[in-house]
Amino acid sequence: MAALISGKTREAFTDAAMSACLENQKNHPDNKPFQFSRETIAGYCSCYVDSLANLTTFGDLNNYQGDGKVAPELQKKVDKVSPPCWESTQRKLMGAGEK
Repeated sequence: MAALISGKTREAFTDAAMSACLENQKNHPDNKPFQFSRETIAGYCSCYVDSLANLTTFGDLNNYQGDGKVAPELQKKVDKVSPPCWESTQRKLMGAGEK
């Protein structure tokens, strides 16, 4: 259960996570004033989903309760990958490119 997700499981995870991320970012109240382009949101979500998939184990998926809440172990991973992806997005928006 400690093995990282792979194959069809990873593909299903990234597809579902990408759809959810795009929808969440498009509708997030903090993002409304900025009117980010779909390309900007997709760039952030791609970074976020790929980074999260690189850390997600089969055990993480088995710990999902189905109540819409993220298990604490997976939440730590979410908290780890989101800030660097947001920083990268901000750099791109400011024309600074990536690190």
